[in-house]
Amino acid sequence: MTSFRTSGRLWPILGVCAGLGVSPVYAANDGASSLSGTWTAQRDGERTYLQLSHRPGWQHGFKLASSALERTDTGLRLSREAGAFDLVGLYDGERGGGTYTFIPSESFRQGLSKLGFDRVTDSKMVELAAMDLTLDFIRELRKLGFKEGLRRYVEMRIHGATPAYVRALVAAGYKGLSAKRLVQMRIHGVTPEYIEELKAAGYTNISARRLVEMRIHGVSVDFIKGMAKADYANLDAKRLVEMRIHGVSVEFARRMRAEGLDPTAKDLVEMRIHGVSPDYVAGLKRRGLKDISVRRAVEFRIHGVDEAFISEMGKLGYGSATPRELIDMRIHGVAPDWVRRVQAKLTDRPTARELIELRIHGFN
Repeated sequence: MTSFRTSGRLWPILGVCAGLGVSPVYAANDGASSLSGTWTAQRDGERTYLQLSHRPGWQHGFKLASSALERTDTGLRLSREAGAFDLVGLYDGERGGGTYTFIPSESFRQGLSKLGFDRVTDSKMVELAAMDLTLDFIRELRKLGFKEGLRRYVEMRIHGATPAYVRALVAAGYKGLSAKRLVQMRIHGVTPEYIEELKAAGYTNISARRLVEMRIHGVSVDFIKGMAKADYANLDAKRLVEMRIHGVSVEFARRMRAEGLDPTAKDLVEMRIHGVSPDYVAGLKRRGLKDISVRRAVEFRIHGVDEAFISEMGKLGYGSATPRELIDMRIHGVAPDWVRRVQAKLTDRPTARELIELRIHGFN
């Protein structure tokens, strides 16, 4: 005999296997078969996290109200519409584990049959019960136009694509969405509230696909408002997603403006892609490039013209080199060490353009 404990009291339980290992067991129970597996539970206040293992490769964990675990003479019971899980093992009211026996509901199975789902196996019934799929859930979704397979209904149930969610989206203007799209929207947090917030910010008629992209990449209403305050208002949804993908923040936009640049939203994205930071621009300005443009800053960054390079070339007498000459130097490999060797060999110091020509023609 084994036992489990709740609220400090020891309760006797039968049937716990050493090491919690168990094989499916079939036994008569009002004409239905029973299936077994293992369970673990961890309480968190008024909620309990229960994990069920039905067979190798199949585990399902979920939170439920702690009160949903009913005490019985032999342990605990979790009742679902698709059947009941009888849990035995060790449980002290906070955590525990053991084995369970599942008793499928034949009336639920018959209800599924009436809905067109015949020959639902006991193993599938375990899954449907664990995921708390109900007949009303299926019926309501069908009334809303979703003629799906059982697997899709389960997926919708797992991710919260409920009839109430569907109706809220329809009220927000999103009709005729597929079950797959609804699941995507729920997974990524596209809520009716998010849609209404976007509308209030001036973003209406955004496609469901774009809404998912916006949520995936963190296009929040706060981000939209922040960019508007930084003089980037009325950006289209695609541009907002692009900005978030490449790390264009409100602070980044403001600091670029503070450095004297006037980049467009597209410019901001390009600058982030090529690593043109506010600190990089400030470094160029320290080396005398006061009126640098966005285009020039990006070009400099692409070819490696940075503060250190400009400083070194200035020490070698090329402080007046033009931006075009600085870029050509980097393109053709005019490095400070090479320049020092050239200057040591030549009587007259070559100009910046002459250095470039010498490098192109292989002077060493």
